Amino acid sequence: MNFATFAIPRRVTAFASIVIAGLFHPNVSQAAVLVTYDIAAANAAVDSTLTPTAASGITAGDLSLTGVTPVSISGSFAATGWGVDPTPDLGKYIEFTVTPTTGNQITFGTLDGTFWRAAGNPVATFHAADKFELRSSADSFGSTIGSVADLLHTGDAVQTALSFDLSSLGTRSQGTTFRLYGYNEANPFNAGLGNSVSLDGTGGNLFLNGTVSPVPEPYSIALVTAFGLFGFGLIRRRTPRR
Repeated sequence: MNFATFAIPRRVTAFASIVIAGLFHPNVSQAAVLVTYDIAAANAAVDSTLTPTAASGITAGDLSLTGVTPVSISGSFAATGWGVDPTPDLGKYIEFTVTPTTGNQITFGTLDGTFWRAAGNPVATFHAADKFELRSSADSFGSTIGSVADLLHTGDAVQTALSFDLSSLGTRSQGTTFRLYGYNEANPFNAGLGNSVSLDGTGGNLFLNGTVSPVPEPYSIALVTAFGLFGFGLIRRRTPRR
C-alpha cells in the first residue's frame, strides 16, 4: 500500500479535528518562570533557608543547605566545606522541592542560576568548590542532570550565569526534589549562588523554568484510543485486497 498517495477519509480528519481541539486547546501553555529564589535577598549564615515565589498550579519548598557550613555574605546563598574529592559528596548539597497542585503536571525546562567561588593566586591551585552538579529525586539522585557547572576558569568571587537542561525529566505530576552538589574544593573557601554587588560580575536569582498544565483526564486518553481504532478500521475497509 502506498501511504504517500493514500487519501484519509473526511470522516477521519473531521473526527481528528474534534478530538485534537478538545484535548489540547485548553492545555496550551508557554514556557515561563515557575519558581524564583531571590538570591539578592539571601544570606545563608543569617537564614539557611530561603522561601521562593511560585507560579499558579505548583508549590515550592524553601531553598536549604545540608552538610556544609553557611557563610555570611549578603546577596549570596553560599557555604564552605563542600569536599575536596573530584566527585560529589552526596551528603552535601543545596536543595529545593517543587510539587504540582492536585490535577496539574509540570513539564520541566531549565534551572538557571549564578554561581561563584572564592579563589587565591593562582586560582587553579587555591580555590573553593569549583564544580556544581544537579541531580533529582526522579531517579533517587542517581545521575547528573544536564552539564556540570564548571567554575574552574573563573576568577576570585566572579559571578557566572549557568543553566541546567531539565528536559530529560519530561513531564511529572508528582513532587520533584532537586539537589545541587558542590565539590572539588582545594581550600575551605566560600562557594555557592550569588546575586550581590559585593561580588564581581553580574549576579542573578535562581529560576526554575517550564510549563504547568492540567493532567489529561482518563476520558481524553480513551478518546485518543478510540480515534486510533476508528481511523485504522476505516483504512482497512478502504484498502483493496491483493
